[in-house]
Amino acid sequence: MPKLSLVIPHWPLDEETNLALQRCVSSFPAECERIVVVNEGTGYGRNVNVGLRVATGDYVAVVSNDCCLAEGDVYDLCLEETVTSPLVIGERQGFGESLEPGAFHGCFWVVPRAVLDRVGLLDERFERAYWEDDDFLARLRQARIPTRQVASVRVRHVGGLTTVKIAEHREWLDANARKFEEKWGWLRHRSRVTEETRERIPGTSAKTARTGP
Repeated sequence: MPKLSLVIPHWPLDEETNLALQRCVSSFPAECERIVVVNEGTGYGRNVNVGLRVATGDYVAVVSNDCCLAEGDVYDLCLEETVTSPLVIGERQGFGESLEPGAFHGCFWVVPRAVLDRVGLLDERFERAYWEDDDFLARLRQARIPTRQVASVRVRHVGGLTTVKIAEHREWLDANARKFEEKWGWLRHRSRVTEETRERIPGTSAKTARTGP
């Protein structure tokens, strides 16, 4: 059996996110290496990279703190020369949509160490949050690394627990979209969370930001 490391970036905004983290961590097999990177204003990409650097597994899973393994063997996601994602079941409509339906999902992906060494870490020019996963997927395509969904592994994803609670999240989204377009020369359509959707989440309308995620 290969060694699997779990990198879980966590922004302890409130009790809801802390409880989500507890559910996430406890849902995986005991033998998985767990690396929880607590956000201290460094941003999502940098936090993930901290975990990727210290992970010792042959395979590394980058897992959102609001994901829980619901069904299947997580080790089935460990495929050579392939970046995989489980079948992600969203619990809140409009949140956590897949960047690549049927394949790569930004809330949960598993990368072989050899592929990570070849493609590199997340690009930290995408500050705070958004578009770092689009960029990583573009680099996988550039390197001709296949992506695949392993539907026998199912994960539940809550969605909307962190960045959308922050009033400035739209500014981060727009700023990083510009950086993506400057880097790649193209921009895919990415749906934005509406005010109506945000207001369906308890506590989101009045939350204010710290200086960074």
